[in-house]
Amino acid sequence: MKQNHKITTLIILPILISSCSLIGGKRLPNPVEIQTAPIEIEIYHPPLPKAIQLERPDWYVVSDQNVDEFMEKLAKIQGIEEDIPTFFALSPQGYEKMSGNLQEMRRYILEQKEIIVYYKDVTTPDMPYEGTENGKDNEKN
Repeated sequence: MKQNHKITTLIILPILISSCSLIGGKRLPNPVEIQTAPIEIEIYHPPLPKAIQLERPDWYVVSDQNVDEFMEKLAKIQGIEEDIPTFFALSPQGYEKMSGNLQEMRRYILEQKEIIVYYKDVTTPDMPYEGTENGKDNEKN
């Protein structure tokens, strides 16, 4: 009985494993088609910040010859009659340093703007930048 069971198992097992492949014959799978096409991704371009609007400060050159006149004028501007008015002073070297710092900030801002415009132009398909003609900046420095 055990012997019959082993023989039956050996006969049925290959039939179950091969299942329907013996009946249908050899069938080739459908060929796989590969198609590549570029996908256009819409990239958000935030608007450039609006231009800064600076207010012009009042500058006075004070020396020992006009210090009294300056103090009277400053007292009138600040609305002080009897007390000593408050003012800020820069040495010529301090003014040069401040001017150099402002030029350095201007240079940095212009370089950052160039980088932003470059990446905006590169990621925008076949469209020149809105504020430019032919994709080149017309702003005068």
